[in-house]
Amino acid sequence: MRTETYFASAALVTQFEQTGRIAHVHHDGGDIIHIELRSHEHVLIHLIESSIPLPEVLGTLDNNRAHQHYTLFLFWADRLLPPPGETHLIEAWMRPLLALYGDRLYGYEVHGRRIFVFPVYFDGTSSLRRTRYGAYLDASRLVCRTADIHRAGLDGTYCAADFGDPHTPPPPPPHPLAAEYARLGVATDADLKAIKLAYRRLARRYHPDVNRDPGAHLHMQQINEAYRRIAHAYVHAHENSAGRPAQAE
Repeated sequence: MRTETYFASAALVTQFEQTGRIAHVHHDGGDIIHIELRSHEHVLIHLIESSIPLPEVLGTLDNNRAHQHYTLFLFWADRLLPPPGETHLIEAWMRPLLALYGDRLYGYEVHGRRIFVFPVYFDGTSSLRRTRYGAYLDASRLVCRTADIHRAGLDGTYCAADFGDPHTPPPPPPHPLAAEYARLGVATDADLKAIKLAYRRLARRYHPDVNRDPGAHLHMQQINEAYRRIAHAYVHAHENSAGRPAQAE
C-alpha cells in the first residue's frame, strides 16, 4: 500500500467528519473506509489505485449489498481513468459501475496530504465514450440510495453511495443529536416537555425492574445517555436573560 493512499484516506475521513454527518468511523484501513452516518447508513468507500478486475468489482458490490452497506468506489484518476476529452473504449470492469453511478465514475487526485474527489462522465451510448471531468466535490453532498439494475453483470437492487446531482444544493447538515432524538422517538424541534414525556414512557417500558429481557439494561443505559445529552444541550441553548439555565429534571 502506497503512503499516498494512507494520506488520501486520512484526508478523506477528515473531510467527511467536518460535514458533521458521520456518527462513527468503524474502520480506516487505507484503501477501505467504513463510516456510519448519523442517519444510520453504513458506507464503504473503496480507494482504488491499481487495476481492478471485473469479478472483484461484482464481488464487492454483492458482498456490500448482502451486509446492507452502501458502496462508493473512488479511482486514482491519473493511474486508472482516461484523461478528459479522450474517446475511450469502455473496459469490462467499468460497465457495472457506470450502470450503478449513471454513466460516471468518481476519480480522485492526491496533492501532498490532501485529496480531491470529482466526477468523471462518460458521454455517449456505445462502447466508445468521451470522458469529461467535473468540478471537485464537497463531501457534504454524499447521499445513499438504492438502484434496481439488471444489466452489466448486475442483477437486483444495489446500495450506492455517491454525490448526487451536482446542480442541486447539498443537503443541510443533520442535527448533531439526531441519533439521540431518534432513540427517544421525538423530533429534533421537540420542546423540553415532549422530550421528558418520551423519556419517561421509554423508562417505564425498559427499566430492568419491570422488563426482564436480557437487553433491557443496555437499552435503558442508551435511553438515559440520549436523554442526558439532549437535556444538557437544551438547557444550554435556552438560558434565560439572567443567565440561569432552564431546569431539566
